[in-house]
Amino acid sequence: MAMKRFLAFLALAWAGWRLLGPREAPRFSGVQRRPIKVPGRTVFVGQREFMVRRSGIEGGPPLVLIHGWLFDSESMFYSLVPHLTDQFDVIMIDHRGHGKTDRMGDRYDIEDAADDLAAVIATLDVGPVTVFGYSMGGLIAQSLALRHPGLVERMVLAATSAHPVPSARIGFRVILNVLRAIDRLSPTEGSWVGRFILRQRGSLDPEHDRFMWEMLQHRDQESFHEAGCAIWRFDSRDWVRRLKAPSLVVIPTHDEVMPSPLQYQLASLRPERVVELAGVGHESIVTRPAEYAKAISAFWHET
Repeated sequence: MAMKRFLAFLALAWAGWRLLGPREAPRFSGVQRRPIKVPGRTVFVGQREFMVRRSGIEGGPPLVLIHGWLFDSESMFYSLVPHLTDQFDVIMIDHRGHGKTDRMGDRYDIEDAADDLAAVIATLDVGPVTVFGYSMGGLIAQSLALRHPGLVERMVLAATSAHPVPSARIGFRVILNVLRAIDRLSPTEGSWVGRFILRQRGSLDPEHDRFMWEMLQHRDQESFHEAGCAIWRFDSRDWVRRLKAPSLVVIPTHDEVMPSPLQYQLASLRPERVVELAGVGHESIVTRPAEYAKAISAFWHET
C-alpha cells in the first residue's frame, strides 16, 4: 500500500511538473548539421497538403521511398538517398500525420495512407514507379500495389511484414494508449527515450543529434497513435500473393522491431526475390544503407 501511494505521488508530481514546469531540451555537443539538404515542396490532395522531397536524376526512373512509423522521410532515409541519386529520380513523401505533411488527427487505416500516396504520385505525374517501403512503409507499399496497381511497376518490401502484430495484440494496443496519454502531457519523455535507443543502436551520429531531437519533438501524438492502430489492424496474408507487381523482400536477419520471423513469413508469401542482410537490425536503414541501395539497384536492373 505504501508503495502504491509513493508511485501515485511520483505520477502526480511528474504530471504537475510537465504541466507547470519548463520544457527541457538536451545540450548538444560539437557541430550540429542536418544530415542531407534536399529541399521540399508541398502538393495538395483535396484539402490536405503533403510534403515531397526530390533528388537525383531529373527524368530518371522514379523511385518512391515510403517511410515507417515515428520517423518522416528525411530522418529515415537520409543515409540511403545519397546511394541512389546517381541512378534514380528519388522521391520522398511524408505520409499523413508525419513530418511536414498535414496533421489529420482522425482515424485511418493503411489503405488510407496508400490512397494518399497514390494521389500524390498522380499529382506529380511520375507513375508507374518503383516503391521502396520500409517497416510501416512496406505495409503502405503492399496496399498501394493492391489498390492502385497501375501506379506500381515494382516494389521493394524491406524490414516489413504481412501481419505485423500477430500476437500480444491487446498488450500492443494498451501500450499505444499509455504512450498517447504520456505524450498528451509532454512529448519530452518520448523524445529522450527515442534518442537514447537510436544512440544505443549506433544509428544516431552525434552531429545529427539536434536534427533528430527536433524531429522527435515535432511528432504529433494523435497521428502517432492512429498510425500505430493502423499497423495493429493490418493483415495482407489473404491477398499479398495476388499482387501483380514484381517484388523483392529484404530481411535484416536480427530485426527486433519488426521481428525477423514475421519478415520471413512475408517472404514465403512473396518468394520470387529475397535478400537477407545478415546480422543487422531495424536500424540498418541508417547504418548499412549501401546494402539496401545495392539490392534496389540489382532488382531494378533485373526487372
